[in-house]
Parts: sequence; structure tokens; C-alpha cells
Amino acid sequence: MALFAQIHDGFVTQVLVINDSELDVDGVQSEAKGIDFLRSIFGSETTWVQTSQDGAPVGGPPVCDRGPYAGIGYSWDGDKFAEPQPIA
Repeated sequence: MALFAQIHDGFVTQVLVINDSELDVDGVQSEAKGIDFLRSIFGSETTWVQTSQDGAPVGGPPVCDRGPYAGIGYSWDGDKFAEPQPIA
């Protein structure tokens, strides 16, 4: 299974679990294939980024560290997720 965060205006709006069978390319998970699958359901203009519940590097190729597991309300800067910050 793999986890994908939907991004809207730089923030995570939902996180979905995708079955490995939707991601597998020759025994390797493909983030691009997962994004294509989700766009086929939610629309081609939606933005999706793979995230990891245990903080392991994801994506690929290339594999990269995207910071903490993305939750609703987390921000996405194009490279990493960040936890919501309290309002001062």
C-alpha cells in the first residue's frame, strides 16, 4: 500500500491509501503511476504527492525524503511536508 496526499494551494486536503496493484511497475512502486490512477478518479488537474507514514523516503525515481507523514492541514512547499503551525 502507498499513501498519497492531495495538495491544493500548498496544503494537504486529504490523504488516501492506494493498493500496490495500482502502483507496481516490474515489482517497483511508481509514484507517477499512482498519480495517474488518482487523476483518473479525481480529475486531471488535481495534484498528488506520495507520503510515508513511517517517514521513509518515497517517490521515484528518484527516491526522496519528503519530511513527516502528511496529514490534512500540513503544508507542501514542493519538496517537503510541514506540520501546521499554531496561530500566534
